[in-house]
Amino acid sequence: MNLTLKSFYGLFKDTIKTEIITSPRLFKISFETTFQFINQFETEVLNYRRKNNLWENNCLEVFLATNAEEYFEINLAPEGLWNCYNLKSYRSELIESDIIRLVDVVKQKNKVVFSFDLGEVSPTKCNITAIAKNDNLIDYFAINHGKKPDFHCQKNFVDI
Repeated sequence: MNLTLKSFYGLFKDTIKTEIITSPRLFKISFETTFQFINQFETEVLNYRRKNNLWENNCLEVFLATNAEEYFEINLAPEGLWNCYNLKSYRSELIESDIIRLVDVVKQKNKVVFSFDLGEVSPTKCNITAIAKNDNLIDYFAINHGKKPDFHCQKNFVDI
């Protein structure tokens, strides 16, 4: 499945294209963009460490819904930072989760591909998003937007 993320504010000329490949336990996603931060991602999975609040800077995000309420949020940031949370309902408490594991990262020019072991998680919908910052500007990219940037709103998720 190929998806292009749309800018909310239209502040940058850059685009973000994604490709999703799924199998029973694997979720693989590529992000391709001319944003320079894409080339700063670490490729050695063992060097990745968990950190909270990654969305406060340049960040790629994957939301995986397992039903009408529960979903997982995966944050990926340059320099080997990531995290995964389980939310029981819309914007509920962020509970750090070890169920979904980052297992591979491949980097090419202007592109990075992440592979996740989903464990027992069987997502039916997803939202792919990004937060891009440059100097004092910030923009929000997603498959779909509502009246404001809200990556958690399952109305904006797509079937997978």
